[in-house]
Amino acid sequence: MKKLLKTDNDGLVNAISVLVENTYISSPIESIANEILSRAKAKNGTRVITLNLQILRLVSESDSYFRTIRHSNYWIADGWPIVKLIRIFGQIINRRTGADLVSEILNSKAARDIKIGFIGGNAELLNKINNSCNYEGNQIMCISTEQISLPLKKTIINKISRKIKELECDLILVAIGSPKQDLVIYELAQELSNLTYIPCGASLDFQYKLKKRAPVLLQKLSMEWIWRALSEPRRLLPRYFKDLIFFLEINYRIKNESRNREKL
Repeated sequence: MKKLLKTDNDGLVNAISVLVENTYISSPIESIANEILSRAKAKNGTRVITLNLQILRLVSESDSYFRTIRHSNYWIADGWPIVKLIRIFGQIINRRTGADLVSEILNSKAARDIKIGFIGGNAELLNKINNSCNYEGNQIMCISTEQISLPLKKTIINKISRKIKELECDLILVAIGSPKQDLVIYELAQELSNLTYIPCGASLDFQYKLKKRAPVLLQKLSMEWIWRALSEPRRLLPRYFKDLIFFLEINYRIKNESRNREKL
């Protein structure tokens, strides 16, 4: 919220606190996946958000994006900076990555009981998924691989919505990157509110071996971002640099705000 940054020193801190003070799901990843699959099967209307530093930074740049994210109802902390910020607000949680969640869902036997649709990817990913479904018996269907740009066009959303109804999907994986995937989910949920939505970025590419994920040791050390930055430097280094600067700023401001409140 650049306007808030200019006119109200506490505005950004307050907006961030709204997000990090949500109740985060910190169970083992298998339990989270099983719960999400159960909710999808029961048509309980679930909007998952795997909150990372990029999303917080985007929140700081857009009031409308903040309102979009705020409507999610199933929160998971993805990334050590998020865990650290949440702990400042007194909630002790564990990091659970979106890639691990998607992998656990797609590898679960319970996934065979529901219809999963995905938005995003390309012909190569579609071919990989089709081959996998034929082998594993999962019901994973392509809703759209169409390029989606901002601002979102109502015609595109309507087209995707019709396809979801036609395929009778229960759970939707949206893999087009933030903020687009979050905005698409928000728009779809206005009409199809009983479905389950998961924004999953590059998770499908990792799951179907189109991109190589970081070694397990780096994952456990919360240093997966280094591997990704070295794998895609032109795309990710500028983003991670912006995220780092933002994290240092917001971490300082939140701590400063806390100290000021303690003095009152």
